[in-house]
Amino acid sequence: MNKPMITAHSGCEGTGIDTMESIEKALEFGADAIEIDVRMDPFGDLRISHDPLSLEDYLRKNPLADVFQRVQSSSLLINFDLKEKAALYKTLDAARDFGFPTERLVFSGCTTPVQLVNDPELALRANFFLNLEEVLKYVYDHRKEEFSREVFSMLMDDPYVILIDEDNNIPDVYLSEAVKLRQKVYAISRTLREKIYEDTVRIYQETRAAAVNMPKFLLWTRITELLQAGSIPLSIWTVNEPELVRRCLEINVCNITTRKIQLTKQILEQFSDI
Repeated sequence: MNKPMITAHSGCEGTGIDTMESIEKALEFGADAIEIDVRMDPFGDLRISHDPLSLEDYLRKNPLADVFQRVQSSSLLINFDLKEKAALYKTLDAARDFGFPTERLVFSGCTTPVQLVNDPELALRANFFLNLEEVLKYVYDHRKEEFSREVFSMLMDDPYVILIDEDNNIPDVYLSEAVKLRQKVYAISRTLREKIYEDTVRIYQETRAAAVNMPKFLLWTRITELLQAGSIPLSIWTVNEPELVRRCLEINVCNITTRKIQLTKQILEQFSDI
């Protein structure tokens, strides 16, 4: 088993979301990386924020520069969960200005396959953990003539819906979100599903993405098996339950994003001793 990276989700260990306290906890508990939400304020300055805010509220949020300064002397990787596509290059440039090497930079969130296709050099500047929903929407858009307008609209609104079918073995405790999606499923042929799965794996390979970033309830779906068969590393969020940590370790994911760093590390140590 390869040891996965442990990424501290914003708000880890009971701290506030989008705060420097969360980063302090990640350092204290020995996480390998920190996940931070990034937006641009009305002046174009990078801020730690999950949601769009008023100017007054943005100014209460720490600038991204504070994060760079705090972790610069550590070994922590930074996972930039971008909430705006336009923030990509500005974030990359800021990281360069602070002297952060490629291996310490991870991008997830709304970064799209189009950005990586249009600029192949991006894959040399950082590690891109492309969110699965962004790749699925890219695939749907390129196959939209094969869907009715209603189905296409549904898939773009709920990209994961096509991944939930009768063949899944998702434990009941994690079915709440999946059930909501399943209830919206329209008739999509197995042949078309398989084409979408194949396209998804191919896009990850062609964009040279470092990993697929996906929610935990998809761990039991066919797409997970196909991505691994295509040698695409898996990054899973947000994993706070002991049994889910173990599931991630069993299938050898490359990254576990969690709010419970200490618990996750303890289970990793126990798992390594087996």
